[in-house]
Amino acid sequence: MEPSRWRELRRSFVYLRPHSVTIGIVVAITLACSGITATEPLMHKAIFDRLASLNGNQSFAALGFLLLGLLVLVAMRQLGEAASSLLAWRARLAINRELLAQATARLHELPIAYHQSRGIGETMTRVDRGITAFMEAIASIAFQVLPAVAYLALSLFFMLQLSPALALVAIAFVVPPLVFGRRAMQRMVELERAIMDRWCRIYDRFQQVLAGMKTVKSFAREHEEQALFVGSVADTQKEVLRSVRMQTKLGVGRGLCIQLGRVMVLAVGSWLAYRNEIGLGTLVAFLGYLGGLYAAVQSLLGLYESIRRAELGLATFFSILDARNEVPDERDAIAPGSVAGAIRFHEVSFRYPGGTSRAALDRVSCSIEAGEFVAVVGKSGAGKSTFADLILRFYDPVEGAITIDGIDVRQLSQRAFRKYVGVVSQEPFLFDDTVEANLKYGHPNATQDQIEWAARAANAHAFIEALPQGYATRIGRGGVALSGGERQRLAIARMILKDPRIVILDEPTSALDVEAEAAVHEAILRLAKGRTTILIAHRLNTTLQADRVLLFEKGRLVQEGRPTALLAVDGPYRTMLGLWQADGRRLPTEVLAPAIAKTS
Repeated sequence: MEPSRWRELRRSFVYLRPHSVTIGIVVAITLACSGITATEPLMHKAIFDRLASLNGNQSFAALGFLLLGLLVLVAMRQLGEAASSLLAWRARLAINRELLAQATARLHELPIAYHQSRGIGETMTRVDRGITAFMEAIASIAFQVLPAVAYLALSLFFMLQLSPALALVAIAFVVPPLVFGRRAMQRMVELERAIMDRWCRIYDRFQQVLAGMKTVKSFAREHEEQALFVGSVADTQKEVLRSVRMQTKLGVGRGLCIQLGRVMVLAVGSWLAYRNEIGLGTLVAFLGYLGGLYAAVQSLLGLYESIRRAELGLATFFSILDARNEVPDERDAIAPGSVAGAIRFHEVSFRYPGGTSRAALDRVSCSIEAGEFVAVVGKSGAGKSTFADLILRFYDPVEGAITIDGIDVRQLSQRAFRKYVGVVSQEPFLFDDTVEANLKYGHPNATQDQIEWAARAANAHAFIEALPQGYATRIGRGGVALSGGERQRLAIARMILKDPRIVILDEPTSALDVEAEAAVHEAILRLAKGRTTILIAHRLNTTLQADRVLLFEKGRLVQEGRPTALLAVDGPYRTMLGLWQADGRRLPTEVLAPAIAKTS
């Protein structure tokens, strides 16, 4: 095996160390069981030799003692195997849990860019299949190698003692399976790597289809997607069958070689017994060792195959653990005890990794005071969401710096800082759980009074009370049991309960009807009181209540000021307002009056 593979295997052994005592006990028991198994053919030899020497006048007492001794050995072996199996499974499950914990912890740590570049289906498939292959290799190495090697050594020793000639015949039929198995496994591993990649792509696509089922149905593409899935599965299964055929051929070759070895040993042994060179008991014992010998060889061949297949699992598992975190915390990251919410952008530029050459943000400088309500507007792709993502530190600027209360955001502990930040997006994420559980997500220890207070502040209490079980009603995956406006108000209530100092609202009303928008708009204004609030909006009626407006075009901040002041000058904001009004919108007179007076 190549050094690189040994390196990965050595690295994997770290997960065995916490369970070294249990594994040691299992190995000791299995070695003892191997020793017992190796002595059983000797007992068979003694029994048959005793039978051959008996005559009608002799007592069967000695034979009875031998049979009783064999029964005791068999019982001890069975009890030992049961105990080792139970302990081994406990260790395997604990190691599996630790692997899952480490993989999922790492996935939680990795930045948004990592998850956006990979599909959920692909990630889950690689984690599941990778850990499964990994566990099989660990189990093979820890619980099969030493017993197989021990039995192999003992059986060969006893076989050579019983009959060197028969031992050489048996060994001659062990070599071919080892040689051909090693050569075939390289081709099989390469094929299985391609098969794993295929399954990852298939389930990634399938997960996308399930997540976008509304779109699939609206385009009447159910049959096409089904046909695509089944066709992809069929093509992949052809590759699976190729792998199965290769394994079958290898298995048939091994089986034939081993069976031929059994026949040859029986033939040579019978001839030796006929010539009185060995006794009947020796032949019986030898046949017993032969079965164990070939079983041990099969175990070692299976181990080699497991290790080669585990290459895929190890590569997948360690690729997750080794994935580079492009947005890491500094070693001495600051965990703020409080956040006022003053935000500064200092000549910030940003480009998405692997994206277009155009900057998503280009030399942006601005200030947002603590407690200020700022609306961020602009056309699609202008940089509004990027502006918010950089505040949350989902990405780091390519140039420039962002400070929170005068501290560079890169110096802050991300987890500690985000406890003071709340986000409500256009499509808020809700769990398939009760209303109460979703509201308490950001404040697990909230009391019922606090929950209801937050719901009332978000104009959500009335519709929650009207649900079948009120706050105990399950709302389905993504809140499917609620309307869009209800989901938004629930998300706002969740944010009010969390009580963040900085609130980011990413187009929360863009998909709502007029009535729902009014209820959400009122809830937004309540949420914004006393907090630094950044509202990303296409609908300009919400921005009119802001203290200030930041207007972006092609990644650059081109206009900022109070809404009424921007309406009073001929600029991008007023142009956007004109387009908005041309679409049938109307602004309240108290908002338009100051601007009209100033421009007349």
